[in-house]
Amino acid sequence: MKTAVLFVCMLGLAASRVWSVEIVENGTASFNTTAPTSSDIPNWDAGWGSSGVTGWNYVGYVQNAGGVYLGNGWVITAGHVGEGNFYLGGFTYDAVPNSAVEISDTNGQADLTLFQIATSPDLPALTIATGTPRAAFPDGTGGSEVAMLGMGGGSESWGLNTVTENDLQVQVTGYSFTTIDFQTAYGDPPTGFTNLDNEATLIAGDSGGGDFIYDSQTGKWQLAGINEAVDQDSNSYMVELSHYATQINPIVAVPEPGAAWLVGLGVVLIPALRRRASRSA
Repeated sequence: MKTAVLFVCMLGLAASRVWSVEIVENGTASFNTTAPTSSDIPNWDAGWGSSGVTGWNYVGYVQNAGGVYLGNGWVITAGHVGEGNFYLGGFTYDAVPNSAVEISDTNGQADLTLFQIATSPDLPALTIATGTPRAAFPDGTGGSEVAMLGMGGGSESWGLNTVTENDLQVQVTGYSFTTIDFQTAYGDPPTGFTNLDNEATLIAGDSGGGDFIYDSQTGKWQLAGINEAVDQDSNSYMVELSHYATQINPIVAVPEPGAAWLVGLGVVLIPALRRRASRSA
């Protein structure tokens, strides 16, 4: 397992919000703030468990950064973002006080926090990826294709990229989290997606947003990552949820407020990366 010590900016924000999800076209930065369709992301409109629902419906605000609704009244975000009221689809969902559950493993505390909300959106539960995302070959092909969603653009935005590294043990300067991540690069020749349009990198405010990978064998989308951090080369780092799925799934299976004590876990989170900038090929 590779270890990376990252000198990165935290993607989560304090009092003010920074416009950050960038899409670069002809040298001009912009933001994909309109919900994508299958014309933007292959198979995007199918494989979510309910008609008319996509990953776009699950990503909202927590603490001026991002969070993802998992189902059964549970939200997941980066540990450095933490528990807070969840704003999704124009509604406010109050966090259940003291419901936060932190995730850890033999490496220590990870940059992940789960918490409950008092009422639940009418959405089917997401599937957490249990398989490691594929890293690209040296020629830049073969990596898992990732749909990146976050709140760094001042509102929800999206972009695309390809996994370049997996199973990275990541530590972020200034934080005590040690987290297993996968990585995407930005500005390299297109990989994975054919003529990769909307190539993305994380920016400030994207922390806690979701990264989705399509499983062609099951025909379903899976939540594969949580936005965590970005380095000086605009490589984005996402918490590799397959590494933590055996801890997350039993928690989400418990709907009653206050039941989080059933799983004693310690969260290790990395500061959310700079939000993805999308580059049209």
